[in-house]
Amino acid sequence: MSTTIEVYPARLKPPSFRQVLELSQAELWRFLERHAGIVSRPVISVMVLKNKNHRQCQIDLDAPAVWPNDTYAWFTIGRAEGGTDCYFRTLSELNHECWAENLTDEKFHTMAPRISDCLRTGHYWYFRRSVGQPGIVCVAYGIIAASLAVLTDGFLFSGDSAWEWRRFPAEPSDFLEWYFDPEKAIEEEYRKWAQQCILGLKEDLEER
Repeated sequence: MSTTIEVYPARLKPPSFRQVLELSQAELWRFLERHAGIVSRPVISVMVLKNKNHRQCQIDLDAPAVWPNDTYAWFTIGRAEGGTDCYFRTLSELNHECWAENLTDEKFHTMAPRISDCLRTGHYWYFRRSVGQPGIVCVAYGIIAASLAVLTDGFLFSGDSAWEWRRFPAEPSDFLEWYFDPEKAIEEEYRKWAQQCILGLKEDLEER
């Protein structure tokens, strides 16, 4: 089982890998200090790998953070095991059909004009967290996605329980305030998950 967080940009020009890494790190460090009192500064790294054999491709960190369909980006956090894979995709006809259906739901009405603007950009990214990942990856993959959304003036969406369904679609500034914050969780299940994750972060990172 895995969960995903999608990023739909309003800006046509993608940010560079370096911009994504720098903002993601700053937001992750802010989260760690604010929620767990952790002053450790784990570094976020990225590589682009082939889908078939996971062979590493050469990338320029100052180049736009986009890559072909036969590859994926792999983000790691410090020395933590695991990571999050990210995919860059062109919006398909099926994507547009799904969003057209979503926008008929009252839940989406407030952000409907914003969503429509972003969909016209024609592409999106999605980050995937596979089961069994350490707490730092659970936190960081959302923060990386939100940082990318900030840099592209985009919005975030998840329909597979990456976080509370009623929170999506979300502006990145809002997402960064409530994501994995136990005090701001609406549902008890997510509040407990966030609490357990934060306790795990502290134990894990303070040992490093």
